Amino acid sequence: MPAGRLLAHMRASKKRRDGRLVFILAQGIGRACIRDDVPEDAVLSLLRTAGCGE
Repeated sequence: MPAGRLLAHMRASKKRRDGRLVFILAQGIGRACIRDDVPEDAVLSLLRTAGCGE
């Protein structure tokens, strides 16, 4: 799936908060952190680097 399309789906997530993407990241068994300070351009760049085209 193209990176832009994936990002569009992420923008529609119910976890979105105040217009920002929200990520729940595992830190270990039973431990997680919530981050909402990740810039969308960084997410798009990572998706492209991971092999998602545009």
